[in-house]
Amino acid sequence: ARTARVPFAIATQADDADIRRLLRENPMPGQITLTLERERNYFADADLPGTEKQTIIANEGGRVVCVGNCSIRERFVNGHPHRVGYLGGLRLDARAAGRFDILRRGYEFFRELQADRPAAFYFTSIAADNAPARKFLERGLPGMPTYEFVSEFVTVLLQIGRASCRER
Repeated sequence: ARTARVPFAIATQADDADIRRLLRENPMPGQITLTLERERNYFADADLPGTEKQTIIANEGGRVVCVGNCSIRERFVNGHPHRVGYLGGLRLDARAAGRFDILRRGYEFFRELQADRPAAFYFTSIAADNAPARKFLERGLPGMPTYEFVSEFVTVLLQIGRASCRER
């Protein structure tokens, strides 16, 4: 019943400030706290050649409480071209913590949007020490996609001071 009050929509440029606020205010916990900020414009990468990107949002009480995106590109898998989707940028507002119905409905919304042309494969990356996200996504709950651990990879993160961000 609560999910019905949290409608999902495809995000547009009009949602930019609300999405950037959500990303800023809801860092990922862990040994290193990480935010997924997209300043000055969340949609700056929306029109990359060869990429189909959809961002969805959930609104509750006029406030964006959840965001996620799916980028689909053609990639070679075992020597053959396939549509491959990357599910990323998932953030749930701290005010909606524990509202897994919102996350479940978001994945359902992506399935509905892509029903006509789904990717052959989807993948995502989760910070190794983001135990709550890994535990939730890997539980195999009804209505959720099947998440299967494949491998670890290492990436480099660079801290950028606030002054540097404003100068850009």
